[in-house]
Amino acid sequence: MRRAASGFTVIEAVVSLALMSLFMLLAAQLLRDTQLATLATRRAALDPTPQHIAQQLRNDLHRAGGTVRLRGSASALWSRDALTLRLPTGGIVRYEKTADQVSRYLRDAGGSLVGERPLLRGVVSWRWLQLSPDLVEVEVGYRRRPDGDALDRQPGVDRSTIEILRMRVAMRAVPGRRSW
Repeated sequence: MRRAASGFTVIEAVVSLALMSLFMLLAAQLLRDTQLATLATRRAALDPTPQHIAQQLRNDLHRAGGTVRLRGSASALWSRDALTLRLPTGGIVRYEKTADQVSRYLRDAGGSLVGERPLLRGVVSWRWLQLSPDLVEVEVGYRRRPDGDALDRQPGVDRSTIEILRMRVAMRAVPGRRSW
């Protein structure tokens, strides 16, 4: 009578090692993706200003009844001038790049300045394009601060990177527009 063999055969061992290496590769890829997402979130948390200007601009564009400069007509050229939006209340919101910042100016229906504030500093480029009477694309290039650790490593070395914020936003309050 033969005794039953104990242990794995060579084929079983090779298949087990192949499956284990496949799972390890998948786990490594998942770990890499998680690290990249964490780094992106950390960078956004260290410098929340671009998200702030994007939200403010999106809100104003959604409320706007059209642009003042183009009087509702579409243009095929990018503009580096101020983006002036007509509000349904009769007021005007103007976004303008001066020196190295983008500022927001709010005027009431009578033309009086109600509010003025810089939204983003370190701006290197500003342009916008009216794609249709109710659709505007905005592009802002700005210097992003490096991570806090990089600031301490080498003083005097500019480690900031230039990033581009691009938005394409529809104006909801345009006359004649009933829905999306």
